[in-house]
Amino acid sequence: MTPLFRASFGPEPDLIEIRRVTRTVTRVLGYDYRDQIRIATGVSELVRAALDTDRRDGGSVELAVIDDTEPQLFAVSVSGAGLAAAPGSSAYASAAAAERLLDRFARASADEPTTWRACRALPADTPRITPSRVAVIRAQLAPAPRDRDREELERQTRDLSAALLELDAKQQELVRLNTELADTNRGVMALYAELDERANHLRRANELKSRFFSYISHEFRTPLSSIVALSRLLLGRTDGELNDEQDRQVRLIRDSASELLDLVGNLLDLAKADAGKVDVTVTRFSLVALFGALRGMIRPLLGTSSVRLEFAPVERLPPLITDEGKLAQILRNFLSNAVKFTERGEITVTAAVVPAGTAPAPGRDLVAEESVLFCVSDTGIGIRPEDQGTIFDEFSQVRHGLQRRVRGTGLGLSLCRKLAALLGGDVWMTSAVGRGSQFYCLVPRVHRRAEEEGGWSAVHGVPLLLVAGDTERLALLENAFADTPFHVVPVVSGELTEERVGAIAPVGAVVDAHEGCSPDELLLRRLQVPILAGPLRGEPVDALVPATYRAAAPGRPGCVLVVDDDRRFLTVIERSLHGLCDEVVATEDPHEALAVAGDGRADCAILDLLMPSVDGFELLARLRAGSQTAKMPIVICSSKALTPEERTLLHRQHTSFIAKDELVPERLEIALLEARLSAAALERVPLDGSRGAEVR
Repeated sequence: MTPLFRASFGPEPDLIEIRRVTRTVTRVLGYDYRDQIRIATGVSELVRAALDTDRRDGGSVELAVIDDTEPQLFAVSVSGAGLAAAPGSSAYASAAAAERLLDRFARASADEPTTWRACRALPADTPRITPSRVAVIRAQLAPAPRDRDREELERQTRDLSAALLELDAKQQELVRLNTELADTNRGVMALYAELDERANHLRRANELKSRFFSYISHEFRTPLSSIVALSRLLLGRTDGELNDEQDRQVRLIRDSASELLDLVGNLLDLAKADAGKVDVTVTRFSLVALFGALRGMIRPLLGTSSVRLEFAPVERLPPLITDEGKLAQILRNFLSNAVKFTERGEITVTAAVVPAGTAPAPGRDLVAEESVLFCVSDTGIGIRPEDQGTIFDEFSQVRHGLQRRVRGTGLGLSLCRKLAALLGGDVWMTSAVGRGSQFYCLVPRVHRRAEEEGGWSAVHGVPLLLVAGDTERLALLENAFADTPFHVVPVVSGELTEERVGAIAPVGAVVDAHEGCSPDELLLRRLQVPILAGPLRGEPVDALVPATYRAAAPGRPGCVLVVDDDRRFLTVIERSLHGLCDEVVATEDPHEALAVAGDGRADCAILDLLMPSVDGFELLARLRAGSQTAKMPIVICSSKALTPEERTLLHRQHTSFIAKDELVPERLEIALLEARLSAAALERVPLDGSRGAEVR
């Protein structure tokens, strides 16, 4: 560091001289006029603050250049007892003013309370300070004659006048800016008012749209579902044979109605998702049941033996606690696209658990919680790289020759992404042209809400024994029956005793034996406990639940009461019940239905929820309140999109639910069996339609 000026001062320092020297040094070092004034005034204030007015001590001031840095630095050092003054004193106020004036200086040390040290880089255009230049600077700092004090005072006066003029100009500019700001604020307030008005208008329009979609959901889906159901009845030859041309035309009708039904459903689901009206219904279900349902829905769509549909084994995977319907909708959409764009080869569906803290795939983020990764892989046409970035956008479609015979709406994959986000997950894809595509869906195994809003009550269900040779196989059976009307009691083979069977009083048993007739089977037969399914001998369990339903509910109901205000669906349900019951009483009038049920003629009932005269929930409540109908097995068959509260209400009323667009005889049979088993859980009502004896 090379000193340029150093001076000690007493109780009455020569502030004019110190200011002049500082002005000269900063001018020679290349600082502009404004900085010269600020630095000189700041140093003067520091010297004033350094004075200890009580002890009348002085201090020192030093101006220097630090020449061993790049760039070189201008350094200021002022010492004096007054720099340690407490807040509120005049010395403290002077030091604070100096700090503001020298705001661009960097403090070198704060450890010495009586010393103020700071430095600042020299201007970029200042030539490097050499020893020869230092000598020139020091020569210019020689003490000035007393008559030059007057010149310094005049210079200070000019500086003050210039500062006042500049301050006045800035004040006028501030007034102008304040005026402009006030005008702008008034304009902004007007814009805010307009935005509020438009937001209210959009809110009202959104509410009207939601009500409109809620209304047309039933008005569109009901007739379309009836067309699809009637077409299925015709194709099933329920009322006689069709010739080839009639078969072809009915299939065209069915396919067109199904396509329009999918379009309406996707539009409604997208509208509800955009409006935030989609509810998540969390249930516990097994992947075995999910894959079994998907297999049943997709296999009829293949239509050719050149494409194989394969589902990977999932018996060993744990159950999921999330929205089964939305997850099934995502996978069903993936599968339907794979079927459309795969002419030969295979379509494979897999599932794998992704532990917390691991990545589901290369390039993907780590998952924060245990998740399940689903993959639908096909050997179809594939997707070009330029189309892969927009494949999940609304109305986006792959451009290919297949589109001339395979049409879509371009809404399904967009809806899949929104549904996956509702489940806390994500969807993505990989593909190669001509080699097929892989569509992925990642969802947390347990949804963040994790509230059991549906499913059957295991505590009050029909007791069912599950017997297996080891705990691993037993866990697979428990998963298969996790969402059924049964209260399952798992027992490892060899641990079953007569006393235990008597305490459980099961309606039947499912036995998984690998070879021969096990001692458990012999014990159960001796105690006259029906073996509803088994020995399985290691076979898959995906078809086990329907078989157990049929075995647990032998025979068929005598009379089924059907209530629906839509004559078309009354016809569809009547035809679908052929062979499932002895008699069908169909009516459009809920009051007539109450009279029929009250007379004790009906053993089961199938109700619609949307009827003009009496709401379906009200009709259900009246049936549950009647002495003859309190324990009647009831199936709800409706096109209404249920809310979580409505699902909970139906669950508490011990009913089974089937959507009208899923109405086929096989599904209706399972729904009736579920309803009868659920009714049997109400104080163990007999399953054969008679009344009075307990099932043992």
